[in-house]
Amino acid sequence: MVVCNSVLLIVPRELIPASLREISRIAKPEARIFIGEIPFAEQEDPTPQFKTRRETLSFLYHNRGLRAWLGMLRRMAWWQISGRPAIIHAGTAISFFAPPEEFIATARNAGLEIVRYWQSDYPRNRNNYLFRKVA
Repeated sequence: MVVCNSVLLIVPRELIPASLREISRIAKPEARIFIGEIPFAEQEDPTPQFKTRRETLSFLYHNRGLRAWLGMLRRMAWWQISGRPAIIHAGTAISFFAPPEEFIATARNAGLEIVRYWQSDYPRNRNNYLFRKVA
């Protein structure tokens, strides 16, 4: 059995077919492959938006703690010293999602046969899949 839960959603879309082929390659014939929590719709960006550096640092200190605050302060100082633009990547920058038909077709091309899929209990915007490696 191969279990891959909440992993593929952080893999860039263009690497999903290769990832599924690798899962198929390492699985024994007739093996069951569980791939869990694949979002079926694009996720909203969870990254809070702030107008000033002060707002950003205040939010981090009050909601994430001193360590996150110091990490961002260090990055902001580096951006200021180096003259580089301040870039905060969105929380959905690498978030794979696919409707069931698309994901099943991609898995089928990788040598996996769908057994069944079902909606995840939590979060409700993701599906779980059970595949079988074709002999």
